[in-house]
Amino acid sequence: MNHIKNEKKGKGRWVAERQVLLEGSSNFRDLGGYRSQDGRTVKWGKLFRSDSMGQLTKQDFLYLDSMAIRAVFDLRANKERMTPIFGQAKTRLNIGNVIIRLA
Repeated sequence: MNHIKNEKKGKGRWVAERQVLLEGSSNFRDLGGYRSQDGRTVKWGKLFRSDSMGQLTKQDFLYLDSMAIRAVFDLRANKERMTPIFGQAKTRLNIGNVIIRLA
């Protein structure tokens, strides 16, 4: 997240980048800033979504570990689950093996 200051008014505004740049995933995104049905807003840096995580690099895992991710929700269909969520990677996220399968 970046803080941008308006030079004329002296006020600032937090601006976030939606896409999280990883070497092995082209569509890992922060869902912060979206409004829910009850009018509240999802906090930045708390909820993410991703495409395939099977090509994540060691550097990607180190970066994701620094984000303190506590759970992974697997939304893939049963047929897609034939491939492990993190592919053949020998490295894993330090989330205490909490992978919740939905669908």
